[in-house]
Amino acid sequence: MDRFDSMLPSSATEWGIFALCLLAACLPSIVSWFTVGDNMGNGEAWYESRKSSLTPPSWVFKLVWPSIYLGLAFAFYGTASIGTSSLVYPVLALNLLLAAFWPLVFVKRQFQTAFAMILVMLLSLGVTLYLVMKTGEKGSGWYRLSIIVFSLYLLWLMYAAVLSASFI
Repeated sequence: MDRFDSMLPSSATEWGIFALCLLAACLPSIVSWFTVGDNMGNGEAWYESRKSSLTPPSWVFKLVWPSIYLGLAFAFYGTASIGTSSLVYPVLALNLLLAAFWPLVFVKRQFQTAFAMILVMLLSLGVTLYLVMKTGEKGSGWYRLSIIVFSLYLLWLMYAAVLSASFI
C-alpha cells in the first residue's frame, strides 16, 4: 500500500494539477454530451442500418469510453510525475481535441473525415507512447500505469478505426 500512497498527489498544487488532468481527459465526453445528442438526425436508425457486424452493443461504448478517459486522467498526471518529454503534452492535447470532436463529425455523417481523425489520433497516441517509453522514469509505478493506459487506449482506437472504416 505504501507504494500506491506515494503515487497519490500529496499537496494542494498536485491535487490541482490532477484535477486539470481529469478535466482535460473528460473533455471529449463533455463536448460530445453537449453536441452529439441534438445532431443525431432521425435518431439512431441510420447508424443501426449501417453499423458493422463487429460493433459491440451500445452499453460497451458507455462503459469503455468513460473508463478510458478516467484512466487517461491518471496517465496524464503520471506523465508529469515521471519526467517525460515536454512534447508529450501538445501531442496529447491534439489527441483529446480530436477525440472531443470526432463524435460530432461522425454523427454528421462525415465518415471520411471521422476516419482521418482516428488515424491522426492513432499516430499521436503512438508518438505519446514512444515519448513516454523513451523519456519516462522506467521504474516508477506512474511509468507502468501510463504505458498500460496508453496501450489500452491505442488498442481501443485501432478497433474504433476498423469500425469507422466500415462506414466509408
